[in-house]
Amino acid sequence: MPEDNNQYSPYTPPQAPQQPTPQQSSQPVQPYGERLQSVEPLQPLSSEPAPMPTPQYVQPTEQLAVVEQEATTEPQQYYAAPQATPWQSAEPAAPVADTYVAPKVPRKNMKLIIASIVTGAILLLGGGVYAAYALWYQNPEKVLTDAVSNAIKAKTASYTGTVAVNTDDVKVAIELNGVEAGLATREVNAKVTITAQGKDFKLNGSALADKDGNIFFKVSNLKSVIDQTLGETGMVAAFDGLISKIDNKWIRISADDLADFSKEASEAKKCATDVLKKLDTDKATRDEFATIYSKNKFIVIDSSLPARTINGIDSMGYELSINKTTAKSFVEAINTTQLMKDLQKCDESIKLDADDVTGQSTSKTTQKLEVSVSRWTHEFTQVKFTATGEGVSGNATVEPLFNKDVKVVTPTDFLTLKQLQTEIEAAMGAVQEAAYASIQDRSATSQAQANANTVIKKAEAYNAVEGKYPTLAELKAGTVPEARLTAELAAQLTGQEISTSTPERIQYELCSTTGGRVSYVDVSGDAILGLTFGTCDSSLL
Repeated sequence: MPEDNNQYSPYTPPQAPQQPTPQQSSQPVQPYGERLQSVEPLQPLSSEPAPMPTPQYVQPTEQLAVVEQEATTEPQQYYAAPQATPWQSAEPAAPVADTYVAPKVPRKNMKLIIASIVTGAILLLGGGVYAAYALWYQNPEKVLTDAVSNAIKAKTASYTGTVAVNTDDVKVAIELNGVEAGLATREVNAKVTITAQGKDFKLNGSALADKDGNIFFKVSNLKSVIDQTLGETGMVAAFDGLISKIDNKWIRISADDLADFSKEASEAKKCATDVLKKLDTDKATRDEFATIYSKNKFIVIDSSLPARTINGIDSMGYELSINKTTAKSFVEAINTTQLMKDLQKCDESIKLDADDVTGQSTSKTTQKLEVSVSRWTHEFTQVKFTATGEGVSGNATVEPLFNKDVKVVTPTDFLTLKQLQTEIEAAMGAVQEAAYASIQDRSATSQAQANANTVIKKAEAYNAVEGKYPTLAELKAGTVPEARLTAELAAQLTGQEISTSTPERIQYELCSTTGGRVSYVDVSGDAILGLTFGTCDSSLL
């Protein structure tokens, strides 16, 4: 029999049992429809409703076999098309539970339908989606806030940059690069070129802090640069031994090293190192700093700059300024954080000064701050600062990368502070002596200047009484009480030319009866200075 999978359960043709040839029946064959009514329907295969009743077949009987045999000669006894007409039956068939299952759409066609819907939605909503993207995610205020927050929260950073400072006499150019693997672990390397008096002086420097709180530094070509730029002075000579020993060598400063010089400094350094170690793994503290900035956004966007590519990264640009009032609030809030409280337990002097941030510059300086931020990740890709003042100009550019794999390799060949202790103490002793001598020289100069002014006042007093300025002999004689000198000052006063080898001497000269000059020794400057009085427009007498 034909089968219809959409309406009937699958039919399996029965195996005809072996049986004797049937006797010719005298009874007419019962119509197929009537015989079918005697067959009990099976239980439905599914609980889902179907549009038409589905008869279920039972095991073949003798009559069913006869019907199948007659099917070839009496086809009109069967139903025509299952979906066209209901079963012909003397009585209506009992309703059967609906088991119809909707035909499945081929998966390939379904993908095509979904793709068409999505494409249509994009075409229909694309303008709105882009507008939302531009107005929200790429809003300049959001971009800048994200960039600052991402910089605060970054676990690692690497950067390259340049710094230039130019004056009328000296130019300094610095190339630098560095990495930060956390607040307590970082390294920076710099190449410095100093141009003065038409010559270039070059030196290289490196500084490093490791995870244990040790600080390392190294400077190359230091002695040559100092000798060429500062010359042979007393202060430089005091450091000759130390400079020769540390030139191009790594120097380590640890808490234990500091203990030999200052126990308090050693303990403070150990404490601060432990606090910073905790911060490197404390996401909550970094988030706290970011939240403080979000509430005190002191960086203000003045204008947008053309988009640019920085190290292959598509970046948006902005020109910025600093809101000093908000910056002060930011600094004050930072001082209340648990991090700052912990650091202040190490050293009470550790505190950010909000007034330093908001203080007004006394010089006439113009400044400009520009940044570039990745269009997609909202991370700084470049920071550029320029400043111009009276007789000086400078600029600095830094290009950072955040959250990349970086390493800080601790030096293994280095000198400790203890190994340099002898040279350091000798240098510090020389510095103290030089400083003391400088103080004495300044004191001697101040006294000589005061003595010169006293002599001029006495000469003016003599002129007021006598109507003329006194000669050296008249001034030293003290005949006019108002113009009388102390015995000590009168002994120091001379008419002969003085020199730096006689710093206590004061020279008195008349250029006419209407004026004169008093000279004294500038001990600290190793020079002779003169002060005039009255009208001195002719040759000295």
